[in-house]
Amino acid sequence: MRRISDARLIKQYIKKHNIEQKFGCEILKYAQLHFYEKQEYILESGENLEYYYLLVDGKIKIYYPFENGKSMLLKFYKDFNTIGDVELLKDMPILCNIDAVEDTYLIAIPASILREKNFNNIKLLHHLVDSLREKLYGTINNSSYNFVYPLSNRLASYLVEQLTDEDYIISKYMVFPKSCVTYNLCNQS
Repeated sequence: MRRISDARLIKQYIKKHNIEQKFGCEILKYAQLHFYEKQEYILESGENLEYYYLLVDGKIKIYYPFENGKSMLLKFYKDFNTIGDVELLKDMPILCNIDAVEDTYLIAIPASILREKNFNNIKLLHHLVDSLREKLYGTINNSSYNFVYPLSNRLASYLVEQLTDEDYIISKYMVFPKSCVTYNLCNQS
């Protein structure tokens, strides 16, 4: 993780995602911009929540680790989203692991400041309720999808989410790097 000291860039993200209207100006004085490289850990299960994160650019993967070493993929997030809603409200350890799937920018607001000074901020509380509502709705949809559709559909959906480079072609049966596709459809006789 790198802290990015670029006031112009953080203001650009705040404006792009209407963050000031969602949180108010008071909270944003504490905002920092963090950068995570592709495949870098953002949060690890069991740690304390140091920052409440706002995903402003990039893609992240959220998965639940089991005691036997296995994990269950819960969700991919791209575009604007928040990380740490439940942990912020309940002041509890982080439940899930979160990795950057591609280079990712997050606005980080210290969780301690939000808890101490901003839990009476109506905009923040409305935002937290909306965020939790959207995540609950998404979890219900994913659970329904996993229950109703066969493994082949779920695997295809997972592969499409995992592919972030434009250097791949998805055919009916396989995923190929574009460099492996050597035939020319235009010159077939």
